[in-house]
Amino acid sequence: MRQSNPREQSKADIVRQRRQEHTQQSKRRVSKRNTYQAVVPVVITRGGVGTPLAKRAATNRPRRKLVIPLGSAGAEMHMPATPSIRLGWRLVSGLIVLITSAAIFAILNIPFLQINTPKITGIQRVPAADIEAVLGAQGMPIVQFNPNTARTALETSFPEFKEVNIQLGIPAQLSINVSERQPIIAWQDGNQTRWVDEEGVLFPPRGDGGSLLVVQSSTPPPLEMSMDLPTETKTVSPAAEKTPAPPTYERLNRSLLNAILQMNSLMPQGAILVYSTEQGLGWLAPEGWQVYMGDWMENLDIKMKVYNAMVDYLNQQGISPVMISIAQANAPFYRTEQ
Repeated sequence: MRQSNPREQSKADIVRQRRQEHTQQSKRRVSKRNTYQAVVPVVITRGGVGTPLAKRAATNRPRRKLVIPLGSAGAEMHMPATPSIRLGWRLVSGLIVLITSAAIFAILNIPFLQINTPKITGIQRVPAADIEAVLGAQGMPIVQFNPNTARTALETSFPEFKEVNIQLGIPAQLSINVSERQPIIAWQDGNQTRWVDEEGVLFPPRGDGGSLLVVQSSTPPPLEMSMDLPTETKTVSPAAEKTPAPPTYERLNRSLLNAILQMNSLMPQGAILVYSTEQGLGWLAPEGWQVYMGDWMENLDIKMKVYNAMVDYLNQQGISPVMISIAQANAPFYRTEQ
């Protein structure tokens, strides 16, 4: 039998030895893995399989320990640890949004902060119910009421209001004080009557205006031309655009207003003022004819003397005119038929 070479046997022994060492190392690694799993068991909870205690303690926030001394040396009581609570910015922001939303909802819906019945003072001829209907503030939250818009609405709906003051109070108090225009002239054209105050503002009659100076006319009253015409384009700020523009009133021609007041003091007792676009201002004489003095009141004393002279002449001649015009003092005339 052939004997093996000692060198070849040593190489085979070396290979077998290496294989044995590799196998032993693999067994040791498996043994360590099994040992670790046995040391850290899986925790069973009500919800199922939970996280091991060792890992869960490592991931949770640190707990704050509470130690109470008992008075004697070295004696103390350890209370259960409580977790340390930290408020993040998201939680704070959420609380702010929640509180703000609740406050807005309360302001808009609590009856305590809603307008009930406004307190209205200063009215004489305008009913309070008409003012409340224009305002529409019944049940409105006080924070939504705009005094400027309300003032403009009242001045537009009631041109007889000379001044409107609106005050708001807490919690939901609305006070309105108005000053009504006092009419001095009643302008009648056809079936329509309009009142005129001392500033020439025209407004519809309402209630009892007292004893007024009546002007009869076949045409509407001539109005004062507005001088507030825009001459150039102006840049308007956004805040000004939100503010309602003040209303514009119809005003009787200022010269005619002054003439009416002056004529009232000069015309005969019992006469009625009349106005014509062609002949101007005059009166309806008690004798039955119409007298016109023109649109201008210059030389009114001379015109009155001319008129008295014409009346004396017509009476002497037995003429009954229907109209006498002294619009031109140097060229008066009369008509005996329309």
